[in-house]
Amino acid sequence: MKELERYKILEKAHEGGSSLIYKAWDEENKRQVAIKMLKPGLQSNRSALKDFLNECEILKSIEHQNIVKVYEIGKTPHMIMEWIEGRNLKNIIVRERIDLSRYFFPLAWKIGDAINYLHNKGIIHNDIKPENILVSLEGEVKLIDFALAMRKGLFRGRKKVKGTPVYVAPEVLLKGETSEKSDIFSYGILLYELLTGRLPYNAESPKLLLTKKAESRLRILPPSYHNPWVSPFLDRLVLSLIDFSPSSRPTIREVLVELGREALSEVGRKIEWREV
Repeated sequence: MKELERYKILEKAHEGGSSLIYKAWDEENKRQVAIKMLKPGLQSNRSALKDFLNECEILKSIEHQNIVKVYEIGKTPHMIMEWIEGRNLKNIIVRERIDLSRYFFPLAWKIGDAINYLHNKGIIHNDIKPENILVSLEGEVKLIDFALAMRKGLFRGRKKVKGTPVYVAPEVLLKGETSEKSDIFSYGILLYELLTGRLPYNAESPKLLLTKKAESRLRILPPSYHNPWVSPFLDRLVLSLIDFSPSSRPTIREVLVELGREALSEVGRKIEWREV
């Protein structure tokens, strides 16, 4: 592939449902990069190709310190992105021996700031979850994976719900209705997990989860029930984000204002963790 001749593939870094990501060395710019491309078997699949080209188009149009940077979009198609050496947030929550509650404010702020940037651009990420947040060895926080992202003018009901069910908003599961508020719900589930190390509810399936809610059998305990460090402010904030009614959820801008008022001195703290 002539477009990729200047890159030396070092290893396959990740394999998703439809794409592959390789760690590579850019001989021309003397830096490590990530190369993302469709799996060979899907390169002639019109639906998969359309989704990949949509991701390329969205990432090409944005630039934010807490969103993975794209250097180049190839004709193949493929994307050349910055390589981030570190862990995804899910691995840190599950495996790393650190108290993430110490880093709640900088994490919440930086992830929220990236979401706010996207919403101001009329973009919905549609897959906010810990697996899609990378924390570098230097403590930088990056939102990744825009495979399900869409622009505001293209919002529409979906026949098939995509994304990880536990982070997907109820209105998306029930009606396929996507909006900024569905990103807010996913963000709230992520913050609950950061504060407690666990999800706010358990259900065998999304349908069972919704059935329990409809029958008033779903009780979401405040984060402080699992972690006494959590303040009444954080209890109230997180529970408002995961309210089952979209209209009751705050906007991401309102969340950032509240976080800033509560802990302005904390948001610049870097995430420090050690390999075990």
